[in-house]
Amino acid sequence: MLPAFTVMSTHTGLEPDFRWAVLPSGFAFCVSIMDADGNPASVVLAPAPEDEEPSAYPCREEDAERLFTESRYQILRRRTVGLLPFENELVDAMFEAFYGQYWAGRNVPPWFRAGLRQYLHVNPDPLAIRYLQVEGRVDRLFNAAEMQSEPGEADRQLWEAQAYSLVLYLADRYGAEAPLALARRVVESDWTQGFSDLIDGDLETLMAGWERWLYTDAATRAGGWTLYVPATSTPTATRTATPIPLTATPLASATMLLTLTTTLTPTGAMTRATAPILTTATAVATPTNTPRPPGSLTQPPSVASEPGGGICPATLPAFLMPVAGLAAVQRRKKVT
Repeated sequence: MLPAFTVMSTHTGLEPDFRWAVLPSGFAFCVSIMDADGNPASVVLAPAPEDEEPSAYPCREEDAERLFTESRYQILRRRTVGLLPFENELVDAMFEAFYGQYWAGRNVPPWFRAGLRQYLHVNPDPLAIRYLQVEGRVDRLFNAAEMQSEPGEADRQLWEAQAYSLVLYLADRYGAEAPLALARRVVESDWTQGFSDLIDGDLETLMAGWERWLYTDAATRAGGWTLYVPATSTPTATRTATPIPLTATPLASATMLLTLTTTLTPTGAMTRATAPILTTATAVATPTNTPRPPGSLTQPPSVASEPGGGICPATLPAFLMPVAGLAAVQRRKKVT
């Protein structure tokens, strides 16, 4: 609640004191019972032990509320359940205290009063925009003249939502501070002059642009925004110059690696080798087929040698046959 208090105090220059007695929805100080004569009676029951009947005393709601008022407490009866709606109810009570005093005796249109009150809520109402979009498609929205006066109870929800969206449109079109600045113009000059200076027209002029805005993404985003959310800058893409020609990238080169090996000794102790182990690749020759002349692959049988040296007896006939033939030829020549 402190952010809402700070904003309203800053823009009005007021610092009212808030003392609230918050009561649940439907709470009553008095209860109705039947008296001894069978007639209904409004009483307050005093606490009593479980085994005793509580004492009943005459009671009137007005008297109970007056006790709080005389003690400088303001009674707040919750309209909804849940923490977030209740926080907005507290802002509503603060708004009435701040601007009820700040605008005292000033002419402020009901739609702007209702719209600014909701604009100051600490919790947004994104469903209000969706609700208006649906109602607008079936032509149920209020015109400018109808927004200038308070609605009936049956039309309250739609009228409040439309008033809220009109102030959101002011903030989206002219800046987040525009509705608060317009609220100050009510006091500094008057509403009509301040409103005309801001939008350069009247409510019909504003609503002409609002009706187009209502169905845009900007309206949907505005429905989920509150005055207390700080604006964050959105990073934008920027052009980056790339040098031409491109910078050459160095290629990978061979690097000697040092490998440490661990050796187990018989004693179980571990030692580290400190010398680097260099690994080199050894080229392996690839076998090729070389043509040879015919018959080159036929090898003569090997001659086995005897232990004592000399000629092997098995090969002796091979040597004697040519010699015998040669001697026979020589004898024939002599005879002739």
